[in-house]
Amino acid sequence: MASAPPRQLSQLLETLRSTGTLSAAELAGLSDLSREEADALRAAWPDIAPADRESLLTRALELAEDNVDLDFARFAGVALDDTSAPVRRAAARVLWEVEDRIVVARLAQMVRSDDDEGVRAASAAALAHAVVRAEFESLDRETAELVTTALRGAAENAAEALDVRAAAIESIGARSLPWINTLINDAYYAEDDRLRIAAIRAMGASASERWVEYLADQAVSDDPEFRFEAAQSLGLIASDEGIDPLVALLDDEDLEVVTAALFSLGEIGGEDVIEILMRVKAEPPEGLEEEVDAALEMARFVTTEGGRNSE
Repeated sequence: MASAPPRQLSQLLETLRSTGTLSAAELAGLSDLSREEADALRAAWPDIAPADRESLLTRALELAEDNVDLDFARFAGVALDDTSAPVRRAAARVLWEVEDRIVVARLAQMVRSDDDEGVRAASAAALAHAVVRAEFESLDRETAELVTTALRGAAENAAEALDVRAAAIESIGARSLPWINTLINDAYYAEDDRLRIAAIRAMGASASERWVEYLADQAVSDDPEFRFEAAQSLGLIASDEGIDPLVALLDDEDLEVVTAALFSLGEIGGEDVIEILMRVKAEPPEGLEEEVDAALEMARFVTTEGGRNSE
C-alpha cells in the first residue's frame, strides 16, 4: 500500500488529536510511513492518551494479520520509546516481522534494559524473525550478534522473569549455534511449565530431527497444552519420524490438538500421509471437516512441490 500523502497524514493526525481513534480505513493510512511521516507522527504522539495509543497499536496488529500488504513497522517504531509500558508492549508485538536493522537493534536493547518485564518479553518474542534472518545470513553480522547476545542473556539469566526467559528461548531456537541445544535441553527439563513449553516451541523452530523423540514423548502428555505444542513442533520439523505420533493424536479428546496434528501431517506430506488423510476424510472428526480438507490439500502440495511424490 502506498504511503499516505502529507495532506492525508495531517488529517489523520488531526483526527487522532481530537478523538484519539481512527476508523479501520484511516488506520490503514498509517501503513508504509516514510521517515518524514514517522517524524510527524512522533511529534503528535504525546498528544494522544496512552490508552488510545495502545488501542491504535493493537488494532494495527489485527489489521496487519488480516492484510499482508499493510506494514506498520514505522508506526510501531514511533511507540517503542513511549513512556507507557503497555504501549511499548503493544508496539513490540506489531514488530514481529520487522526488517529494519535499527529497529531490530532497538528491540534487542529493550530485551536487555527495559524496566518492564512485559516489554522485555514482548521484545524477545518480536526478535524471532530476526533470528531466522540471522540463521540464513540475511541479517548483518553486527545486528545478528546484538540479537543473539540479548536473547542468550535473557534466556540464561536465572534472575530474569520467567515469561522473558521463555520468550527468549522460543525466539533463539532457530539459531544453530553450539550452545543452543544445551539451552533447549535445560529448559525442557525445567520445573516451570512456561520454560518447558518454550523448549518444545524452540525444538520446532530449530527444525532439527534430534528433537523428534522428545516431542513424541510430549505427544502423549497428560496435559493437552503439551500435546498441542508437540504436534505443532513436529509439523515444523517435518520429519517422517513424526508421522506416527501425529497419527495417534488424531484420536485426541481435545479438538485443538487434533487440528494441530492434522495441519502438521499436511506440512510433512508424502504419499503415506496423503493415504492417512484420505482415510480420515472418509470419517472426519465431527466439526473438523474443513480442517481435514485443508490438511489434505497441503499434503498434496508439499508432496508435489517438495519432490516427495516418488517416496
